[in-house]
Amino acid sequence: MQKGEIHVGDANITYDVPLYNNDVESVNFDPSDADTLTLLFKMPGVANTISRTATAVQRTINGESIWCLSYTVVEADLTEFHTTSGPMKIQGLLEYADGSSWHTDKISKDFQGRELRVSENL
Repeated sequence: MQKGEIHVGDANITYDVPLYNNDVESVNFDPSDADTLTLLFKMPGVANTISRTATAVQRTINGESIWCLSYTVVEADLTEFHTTSGPMKIQGLLEYADGSSWHTDKISKDFQGRELRVSENL
């Protein structure tokens, strides 16, 4: 996740969702091997789950290199993203050609334990 607050109307925000097994240890496989990499967003004020194609990236979290699914919100997304203030949730999904899949837990806090939320502008 990008550091700092996310505000109503913000674009160019990058969401990096770390891939952990049972929210405890990082996965030991390269997620870019999946045929489909998806991030699912539940934004405040939006009834439907928002689905976006993600990319696999490695980020350093607490000194450890962790695989993440990443998506950057662009201006065209602002009809669905960051429209109102409130808590949000994100979930990562990997799907493979053989029909198998893997998903993260639903994430509602960042790696520092802060609630994921969209805040009002001053």
